[in-house]
Amino acid sequence: MENHRSEEEILTVKGLSVSFTQYDRGFGRKEIQAVTDLDLRIRSGEIVAVVGAVVRLAPEQAEAAQRAKKAAEALGIECILLNAEALAQQPGAAGAWPQFAALLTAADKLGIQYIGSSSRARLEVGTDGVHTVLPPVDAARDDSTALAALPQETLARLLLPLGEFDAGDLAELAQELQL
Repeated sequence: MENHRSEEEILTVKGLSVSFTQYDRGFGRKEIQAVTDLDLRIRSGEIVAVVGAVVRLAPEQAEAAQRAKKAAEALGIECILLNAEALAQQPGAAGAWPQFAALLTAADKLGIQYIGSSSRARLEVGTDGVHTVLPPVDAARDDSTALAALPQETLARLLLPLGEFDAGDLAELAQELQL
């Protein structure tokens, strides 16, 4: 099959940041940064979409993987489930968390640039491009110390949406999505 894709760029986006205001009960509100400093080039003939892949790295993760897939689909994100137990056994460059090496390997095979995690922490990118791991809004479950050991290359591809919410917000969201 021939590749008829052109090298002509039809859209270039640099430094895209998207945020939204989340309103709490009463008059409280907070700004949620959904996308930070995203660069994207689309060439003629390319198709770009938001898709998700849930990667199951061990048999005991089957139920959690199904819940994650259901959550993505409830948000309107097409999602596949990838059983990648063999990948989790391979040594990787993702520091003390071998599952991130497996996730990155699976993402690369699927052509996915970013990976999301249910780990509780927040990421900030400095003007120098260095990713800094910060504690989550809700300190009850804090994964920031362990995540801080990941290399910059891994942090640059990591999305940590749960770090922006407290436990009550997450419970409310799960109920709203019927999870």
